[in-house]
Amino acid sequence: MLAPRTIAAALGLLAFSVTVLGGLWVRNPVTAILSRGIWAMIVFSIIGLVMGWVVRMVLLEHLAEREKALFTSGESGADEPESTDSQNTLTRDDPEPMGT
Repeated sequence: MLAPRTIAAALGLLAFSVTVLGGLWVRNPVTAILSRGIWAMIVFSIIGLVMGWVVRMVLLEHLAEREKALFTSGESGADEPESTDSQNTLTRDDPEPMGT
């Protein structure tokens, strides 16, 4: 999974571009614009790495819980109903299917 690096790159580039465009908008010197842009890119890349790591951990935990729920319910046969014909409410009372 590339989620942490992808999120870090996206946030870093977003911060850099917003900082550069904002500096150009107010007509700051080029050295100030680029130095602020690089610092913003570094800071937001670190924030993106942390966010990506958190997203990855949440997804892995969710997948583990889902896998555990799917495979543990299939092992015990007593929980499943014997027949699904009595539970089918769509066709239980209809003698013929709808249509022509």
